[in-house]
Amino acid sequence: MATQVLSENLNVGDIGGKGPRDSVQDPAPIPGNGTVVVSIIDNAGSNSYNLNPVEVKVGETVTWVNDDSNIYTATSNDGIFNSDVLFEGQSFSYTFDEEGEYPYFCDIHPNMVGTVMVVTQDGEPEA
Repeated sequence: MATQVLSENLNVGDIGGKGPRDSVQDPAPIPGNGTVVVSIIDNAGSNSYNLNPVEVKVGETVTWVNDDSNIYTATSNDGIFNSDVLFEGQSFSYTFDEEGEYPYFCDIHPNMVGTVMVVTQDGEPEA
């Protein structure tokens, strides 16, 4: 079963990355389960989510962090995950338990789009 986590007062630096003005992401892995940080930086279409697209392995987690002063969401096209509204500095995490392509968007700014690509543990698509 996949998990969703909303953290209200988590700074990017708290999860191993740099703040929005540093424009550098260096996510630290969670022991036993990898994580990738996606920074929400502004309302700029497909450039709003930084990393985009993002690739993770089955069982790994993507954490979206709102690094902007506006409010945003990370909402999958198929309803599998939904961050609800993220205010500046808030984050949302989702662990992907199935291989596939997961397009998502911002519920507030529908022109903001991203994709999570989930591959098997060996990085190869299943036959």
